[in-house]
Amino acid sequence: QLNNAYGMSSSALTWATFATVQLFGTYLVIRGNFQYGTVIAVSSYTWRLLQPAVQLAELSNQLEQTKISLDRIVELIQAERDFTEKAGKKLPELRGQVTFDDLSFQYEPDTPVLKNINLDVQPGQIVAFVGETGCGKSTSISLIYHYYKPVGGRLLIDGHDINDLDTRWYRNHLAMVPQDPIVLDDTLANNIAYGDPNASIERIEKAAKMAELSSIIERLPNGVHTLLGEEGSKLSVGERQRLCIARAILKDPTILILDEATSSLDPQSEALIQKALNRVMENRTTFIIAHRLSTIVHADIIVVLDKGRILEQGTHAQLMSNSKSRYRHLFTTQMASTTAKVKESA
Repeated sequence: QLNNAYGMSSSALTWATFATVQLFGTYLVIRGNFQYGTVIAVSSYTWRLLQPAVQLAELSNQLEQTKISLDRIVELIQAERDFTEKAGKKLPELRGQVTFDDLSFQYEPDTPVLKNINLDVQPGQIVAFVGETGCGKSTSISLIYHYYKPVGGRLLIDGHDINDLDTRWYRNHLAMVPQDPIVLDDTLANNIAYGDPNASIERIEKAAKMAELSSIIERLPNGVHTLLGEEGSKLSVGERQRLCIARAILKDPTILILDEATSSLDPQSEALIQKALNRVMENRTTFIIAHRLSTIVHADIIVVLDKGRILEQGTHAQLMSNSKSRYRHLFTTQMASTTAKVKESA
C-alpha cells in the first residue's frame, strides 16, 4: 500500500510539473513573449529532466523497502524461531501415536488459528484434514512437523510432549510429500536419496519402482544417474511428484505427511500417484491435506475444520450418513462438479 501511494504521488507530481510548464508556456505565447516552438522545446527538456529525478526517487524508495525487508530477515534469523537444536528425549522407538490435547495456536496475538483441538490418532491410522482455505489444515501439519509450538494445550507424540523430544531425532522419523515437488539440479538417484544420502543404489531403485518411476528410468539416457536439470525440467509435474514419493519411501518414516499431493494433476497421473501413495502409507501414521475428497474416502479419520475448530470427525461412511454433515455437502458438491466437467469434455 505504501509503495502504491508513493508511486501514485510521484507520478502525479511529475505530470503536475509538466502540465504547469505547458500552461505557463501557453500563457507566454498568448502574451507574445514566446513562440510556440520554444514552449515545445522547453517542455521536452523539462520532461527529460523530470524522468531521472523520478527514477532516482523511486530507487531511493526501493532501497528503503529493501532495508526494511533485510531488517525483518535479520530479526527472523536472530529470533529463537528454531528450537530444534535443543537436546531432548530420544525414545527407544517411535510408534506414531499423535494426540492433540486441547491444542490452540496463533501466529499473531488475539488471532487464534486453531482453537481447543482434541484428536487422538493411533499408530498406523490415516487422518485427512478437510476444510475451506484458512481453516487451519496447514497449521495443524506444521505443528506435527514441529515448526511451531502450541500456545495452549499440548501435542503428544507416543504420550510425550513434543516440546520435550529431541526435534532433530523426531523429524528423522517423519517424511513429507509436498504439494509443489522440490527437485534438485542433480541425478534422479541423488534426488531420491536426498533424505538418506548413504542409501545404496539397490534401495534407491527399489523405492523408485514402488513409486511407479520404472518407466521414467527406462526412458532417461543414464537411468537413475541421469541429471534432471534445473527444478527437474526433464520430468513432468506428476513425475516430480512421484520422485518425492520415492524419497519418502526410501526414508521409511513412522509418520507421513501428504500436503495436497494430487491436487493439481490430471486423472491419469493422479491414479499412478495414488497407487504409489497407497504403498507408502501402509503401516504408517499418515496425515493428508486433500482438495480431491475422492482420494480420502478410505481414511480412518476425516477431520472437518472450520475457522480453527473441529466441526466434525469420523469415517467417510459415518459423515456421509449424516444429512446435515458439512463433509457430506462438500463431497456431493465436488462429485457433481467433477461429473459435469466429464460430461462437458465428452
